[in-house]
Amino acid sequence: MIPDIAWTRLPTINLGTWQAIVHGENNYRENLEHLAGGRNGLGTRRRLFTATLVREPDNPYDSNAVQVRAGEHTIGYIARQEAARYGRLVTRIEAGGMAATCRAQLTGGWDRGGDDRGNIGVELCTGSSPTVWNGKIPFLARLPFHDDVPLLPQAGLSDEQIPAHKALVTLAPVGDALAVRHGDTWLGHIVKRPDLVRLIHRLTAAGAPATAEFRHGIDKWVIPIADCDTLAEAVLRPGRWIAQRCPQGQHPPPAAGRAPGVGCCGPTSGSHQNTGTTAISTTASHHTCAPNADHTH
Repeated sequence: MIPDIAWTRLPTINLGTWQAIVHGENNYRENLEHLAGGRNGLGTRRRLFTATLVREPDNPYDSNAVQVRAGEHTIGYIARQEAARYGRLVTRIEAGGMAATCRAQLTGGWDRGGDDRGNIGVELCTGSSPTVWNGKIPFLARLPFHDDVPLLPQAGLSDEQIPAHKALVTLAPVGDALAVRHGDTWLGHIVKRPDLVRLIHRLTAAGAPATAEFRHGIDKWVIPIADCDTLAEAVLRPGRWIAQRCPQGQHPPPAAGRAPGVGCCGPTSGSHQNTGTTAISTTASHHTCAPNADHTH
């Protein structure tokens, strides 16, 4: 991904919930296909990126129009009913000498062969009440495919030092592990995750904050972070995967070296070896799910 649209770029608009407020994408299909970097059975290969919002006061149809761009390429417009509000925020940010940027994701865009091909859409991670970036929101993404990464707690922490559920924490590389800090308190370490260590180094080099959300699990502390194979290049794993929904779990594509016929449940077994919501295999015929599984392919 070219640097000016990488998802690791620090946005000037605060992160929030995903908003489906971009319209007119079908008019920019060529630009979206280029941005997508290809398709597979789950969707576009590139998911996360940084979008730029630009006011278009000379637009003949709406003087409040706000373009949504990926780099120099237009990929849609803010919906008319939201354009004036977003336009005021864009004006405020531009007045400070900066571009109005926000995290964005491509939606749909799957290609499962034949006519089963989805349109590509765009969502913005601005929340329903967009504001200027303030650093109080976790920067590390939780989509797509987030993983609850366990935290090995620091010994001797008092109850007063343990942060609240969903508190903001900072991750810092320490050798081949990550130290997790809340304010001035070191909470513990994340170990045996070289992929996360590389990701945090990459964020630091890009000048982005390595902040995430702290959660109280049932019997452990966890940090929810999106699949790092995805975030490393902001693309989905390559290949034409078939998504299936099983009642017991979300499963990654087959690991390297595993036989293509072995899905989450194995070639014939109904038992699951992972957890989540979507089982994935190389072809529908190679995957055997538990009884009453709701298949989406």
